[in-house]
Amino acid sequence: MKSPIFPSGIVKACNYLKPEKYLDITTRDGFIFRYYDVPEDILDEFVNADNPGNFYMKIIRSRFKRMLRSFDS
Repeated sequence: MKSPIFPSGIVKACNYLKPEKYLDITTRDGFIFRYYDVPEDILDEFVNADNPGNFYMKIIRSRFKRMLRSFDS
């Protein structure tokens, strides 16, 4: 999936690796987190949400296992 760019808020960009169901999220402060076992329908809801930052905080961040991949300064 080509990474959408989010115009404002907490999330800067995301990248989804479909076969592995990994969702990488880059935050505005430069952290890149990998979320595991994220279904594609959750990705679709996230990308199309009225407020992707809220969706990220309420659904993705609290529901899926994550790992800090890197810090992009």
